[in-house]
Amino acid sequence: MNKETVEFIEKLSYIKAGILKSNNNFQHEERKIKSFELIFVKQGELPLYQADKQVNIKENECLIVHPGIQHGGLASTQGPLQFFWIHFQLNSRKKSRFTELFPIGKIYGVKRPEHLTVVIHRLLSEQESQELNSLSANALMRLIFNEILFQETHQSLDQNTEMLALKCFYLIKSNSKSLTSKNIASRLGYNPDYLERVFKKKFQVTITQKIHEQKIIKSIKLLTENQLNIEQISEECGFKDANYFRRIFKKFHGVTPKKFKNMHTKIHVIRN
Repeated sequence: MNKETVEFIEKLSYIKAGILKSNNNFQHEERKIKSFELIFVKQGELPLYQADKQVNIKENECLIVHPGIQHGGLASTQGPLQFFWIHFQLNSRKKSRFTELFPIGKIYGVKRPEHLTVVIHRLLSEQESQELNSLSANALMRLIFNEILFQETHQSLDQNTEMLALKCFYLIKSNSKSLTSKNIASRLGYNPDYLERVFKKKFQVTITQKIHEQKIIKSIKLLTENQLNIEQISEECGFKDANYFRRIFKKFHGVTPKKFKNMHTKIHVIRN
């Protein structure tokens, strides 16, 4: 991300956010709005036009709708659809330059959709609990754009060590529930300390931190989409101790799982 882009992102000001969920046959209304709007599709596909641009936003993709531009749905959706929307404004006179940096109709593929989802959920939770101040909101906006523009860092690893780090990562992604750094090393046939060094050089976090991250990502889904209690969710995510789960969750999100769940149930969701 270049310096100019960072400077523009720092001038973004959050207005409001929400979630839209539809089981079938949703078509975005035709309209012009005075603010920018960020749309992040979490499930399904959303066909839109913006001025003379036609786009189909797919799962884990984003679009920025620009102010004063006519936009709307191209057709009714088929099947389930879920997307987040965030309205924001730009506190700068150089709006034409912002449009050059973020062109109308450009689709952004999100490389780490689980990270972006977590940040947006926090924004929505604080909005609904009325704990969201402008400083916190704009800080979260910067994190959101950081995820949209995130590019994987290429470390100076040779091919063999690169593959080893990736094997470790995919093991964690596929089954974080029962894994530890030691049993991953044993399964891959490498010394735990060596594997730890290789993994951290590639991903800038320890294996244990990545395991916790994946468990917390899974817990977010269960907290927001399931009726399980905290103890059941803790066990389902692979935490042997619910109190330990609470500490790790709060470390990631700043609130307890129970508070997060209560805040999320208050979030206004548009359904059709």
